[in-house]
Amino acid sequence: MSAEIAGKVVVLSAHLDDAVLSIGAALARASRRGAEVWIVTVLAGDPGSRAPAGPWDAAAGFRTSGEAARARRKEDRRACAVIGATPVWLPFCDEQYPRGAGDEEVWRAIQAVARGADVVLVPGFPLAHPDHEWLARLVLGRAARDPEPQDSAARGVPAGSRIALYVEQPYAANRRREPRAPEPLAPVLGHGPTWEPAEAERRDRRAKARAFRTYRSQIPLLSRRPLLRWRLARHEAARGGETIAWIPPGGADSGRDLGGVLGGNVRSLAVSQVAERLAGLFALVTLARVFGRADFGRYAVAVALVSLLAVLTEFGTGPYLVREGARRPERLGEVLGQALALRVSLGTLSTAAAIPIGLALGYDRPTLTAVLLFSAASVL
Repeated sequence: MSAEIAGKVVVLSAHLDDAVLSIGAALARASRRGAEVWIVTVLAGDPGSRAPAGPWDAAAGFRTSGEAARARRKEDRRACAVIGATPVWLPFCDEQYPRGAGDEEVWRAIQAVARGADVVLVPGFPLAHPDHEWLARLVLGRAARDPEPQDSAARGVPAGSRIALYVEQPYAANRRREPRAPEPLAPVLGHGPTWEPAEAERRDRRAKARAFRTYRSQIPLLSRRPLLRWRLARHEAARGGETIAWIPPGGADSGRDLGGVLGGNVRSLAVSQVAERLAGLFALVTLARVFGRADFGRYAVAVALVSLLAVLTEFGTGPYLVREGARRPERLGEVLGQALALRVSLGTLSTAAAIPIGLALGYDRPTLTAVLLFSAASVL
C-alpha cells in the first residue's frame, strides 16, 4: 500500500502532543490536500480535577491535574490549528492518575469519535511509554482474539477503516532503532507490517515545526536531552520522513494460509535441492570423462581444499540472512549489504590462504591454479 493518508483520518494519540510530534508533517499534508484530520487524544485529562499534579505535570509547573489539562488542551488546540487538524479530547487520565474509566468504556468513547473513519492511525513503535502500549493493545487487541470478526465492535477498529501504526516521537529518535513490530503487538501483527515513509513536503515539515513550538509547557521536559528538534529531523531524514505501517484487515498475516505457505516453501526447497544434486552428478560424470584420470584428480583435490576454506567464507552468513529476513523484512537490504561485505572480506582472506596451503601440501602448478580459481569463485 502507498503511504498516502486521505479521507477522514482519525489519529489516536495517548497524550496531548504525541500525534503532532510523531506524524505532524504527514497530517499537515493530508489536511492541505482535503483530508478531514481528527487528532483524538484519549488521555487528555479532566479539566475540572482538583487533584494534585502528578510527577510529570508538577515538573511542568502545574499545581493540579485540572490546571495541567486546561493548559495543555490550549496548546494542543493551537498545534492542531497549525497543521489543519481538529482536536478531540477524551476525559481519561494518563499513568500519573487513576484512569477514570475501564477499558470498555474508553473503547466505546473511541469508537464513537472514530465512526466513519477512512484511516485510523495508532501508536506502533517503540511503545516505550506504558500509556502508548496500553492504547495500542486496547485498539488492536480484539483482532488477536477474533481474526475474522463480524462487526466493528468485535474487531476493535471501525469497520471499513484502513489501519496504520505510526512511529512515536521522540521515543524512536532517542533509541535510534529501526521500526519493527513491538512484542506487545505480536499476537495481532504476526511477522509484522512493512514500515514506509509517510508522504510530506518541506512546507508540511515547517508546519510541524511551528506546531511543535506551541507545546510550551512540554518542550523543557522533552528537551532534557539536548537538540531534540535536530535529533527528530535527523531521524526522519534518514528514513525518508515520518514512518507508518499499514495493517491489512485482520492483522499483518491475514489472508495467508500458513499451512499452504509452508507446504509450498517445502516443495520448492525439495525441488531445488533435487535439481542441485542432479546437476552436480551430471557435472561430475562429464568432468571425469573429459579430464581423464590425472586432471580429474587435480580437480577433486582443489575442490576439497576450497570446500574446507569455504567454511570461513560462509561464516554463518546464510542462516543469519534467513533469520533476520524473517524477523525484520524491512531491514533485509541493510543486513544483506553487511553480510556481503563480511563474505567478501572473509573470502579474500581464504583465497590468500589457499595458495600457501597448496604449496605446503606439495601441489603442482595446475592444481594450484585450480585452487586459486575456485577460491576466487567461492567469494561470489
